Amino acid sequence: MVSRRAVLGGSAAFAGAAALAACGADAGSQTAGSAAAAATAAKAPAKITWLAWYGAGAETEQYDLNVAEFVKLNPQYSLDVINVGNLDAISEKLITLAAGGTPPNVCQAQYAFCVDLASRGLLAPLDNLMARDRVKREDFIPGEIDEFAWKKQQFGLPKDNALRALFYNLDLFDKAGVKYPTETWTWDDFVDAGKKLTNRSPATGSPAFGMHDFPLNINDSPSYSITRAFGGEWYTPTWTASTVDAAATVEAIQFVADWRNKHRFTPLPGELTGGGDPFRRGQVAMGIQFAQQVFNLKEEKVTFRYDVVPLPRGKAGAFPCATGSGQCLVKGAPSAEAGWQLIRYLVGPESQKRVTSLKRWGSSRVDTLEAILPTDGIPKSFRAVFIDPLQGKTKDKPVAIPT
Repeated sequence: MVSRRAVLGGSAAFAGAAALAACGADAGSQTAGSAAAAATAAKAPAKITWLAWYGAGAETEQYDLNVAEFVKLNPQYSLDVINVGNLDAISEKLITLAAGGTPPNVCQAQYAFCVDLASRGLLAPLDNLMARDRVKREDFIPGEIDEFAWKKQQFGLPKDNALRALFYNLDLFDKAGVKYPTETWTWDDFVDAGKKLTNRSPATGSPAFGMHDFPLNINDSPSYSITRAFGGEWYTPTWTASTVDAAATVEAIQFVADWRNKHRFTPLPGELTGGGDPFRRGQVAMGIQFAQQVFNLKEEKVTFRYDVVPLPRGKAGAFPCATGSGQCLVKGAPSAEAGWQLIRYLVGPESQKRVTSLKRWGSSRVDTLEAILPTDGIPKSFRAVFIDPLQGKTKDKPVAIPT
């Protein structure tokens, strides 16, 4: 099997092989052979090594598109992709490669890891390159761009966004006689609806639940939105101490735990049949997800009606929080300029628009957000929930998740 690495370096390898063959055919002309080899090496594309992760199927196709288009547009470079294949392993792999003296040029870093990698001295700041090439922070989604900054320096640029929102099943709401959620819903409204939507022992049909199970986790964007809605925080402003035991934060944690333990509108283990997402199977009336959920619902041809609203408000307000992964320039890698050109391509408007038009991944750029809009207009509130807040068209402004 020919690997992606072999394919991308194929032209350079073929040229090198041809030069060696010519040298062997003229053994008496060692000087000429050396000159030919040097000329071939001088023409060989500069190699860029990209440390990334992606799954099988459509995500692999997306990365293949990125690779093919970049090499087509930049024939002076060859691109060597190292797929770690595991989100949690990316940092360890980068540390190992850097310690071994073979750091990649570009590293894909999830929002939760970028600051840690920068603090270890593994990433190079991008500010001077951004200023030189007029790449503006304002081009990217507010809040999310800050998740890739540390000590007032930019160490990565986001490549996508995963703004979470509340999906709801209109058919289950109608069946339970519950009014649909609105953009003014509070978390108290959510709990009240969740209890009314739950029916463990229906006369006919399968059990239904208000919401899928949802634990509140640190470094999870909807969890942070809920915490902020209650007036809580996870860390002090200087990040020198945790505030997980502050009264408002504890209130948020207890609030989410009560969905299962007190109000009982999320399913307990063993109460659901089948695998996968219970919202997409029509077993729960509400679910917190990002825009890719629309793609999944359409791929699976669900028969129930659905729509989406922003996450509910709390006593402190509403705090939309977009996260994602980004592309970072690795410190000490050869050909920093080549690595920067790859990053510019991956987060540039043309690449972002093309990838976002696949209708699975939201853009990290304000000017290409609309490429993900459903062509059939379903769900009808898609733009109001997944695009307007990120373009500054709502009163609730996006915030950065502290990591």
